[in-house]
Amino acid sequence: MSAITAAALVVVATLLAVNLQNNDDAIRDTQLVAQLTGTDTVLRVMASYNPGEQTVRVNRTGGVPRDGRSLQLWLIAGDNPPVSLGLLPDASSGELTVPETALERLASDAVLAISDEPFGGSPTGQPTGAVLVTGSLTEI
Repeated sequence: MSAITAAALVVVATLLAVNLQNNDDAIRDTQLVAQLTGTDTVLRVMASYNPGEQTVRVNRTGGVPRDGRSLQLWLIAGDNPPVSLGLLPDASSGELTVPETALERLASDAVLAISDEPFGGSPTGQPTGAVLVTGSLTEI
């Protein structure tokens, strides 16, 4: 097991422990997690979906946006067009509120992706920059 994988598992376990301690409803809801990685980037992001709060918690364990650019998180479910879940926070971790239009699509086997976008996000509502990392959501 690589050091990055081991660190990612620790982060996921910590995020889940915090989610479960802070929200009794989360115990009854299925949690989804994804490790977003790519081959040509140092960007690494762990994401966990909390259905009780309808939020995605992100933890960037490597990489930063380029100057004047933003990192935007996308949900890709089946053949549907990508749906923006928002911009990654400047801090290494934070939460994004899932838009109503994306709630029913957040399921195991959906894919999360992060693209490099102009500062403030995609001007078109679809990814316009390079997709840097991806990861499939998995139930835990």
